[in-house]
Amino acid sequence: MRTHLLVQEALLSELAALLHSRWQADLGREGLTPVAPAAVEGEDPPCPACGTVAPLVQGACSDCGLVLE
Repeated sequence: MRTHLLVQEALLSELAALLHSRWQADLGREGLTPVAPAAVEGEDPPCPACGTVAPLVQGACSDCGLVLE
């Protein structure tokens, strides 16, 4: 199923704010928090579970222990 949404350019920022607020509300209902944005090349990426940005310890997140390798 595909959907196309046409929006006037002047209303794009309003639409973005609406979608962002709905996304935040959905995350809250599920008890989730947003994951940090991806790391810049050469930096450690954030853990997809807890968001910690740190080197892996034996292939796992140093904070929550999620195995990533």
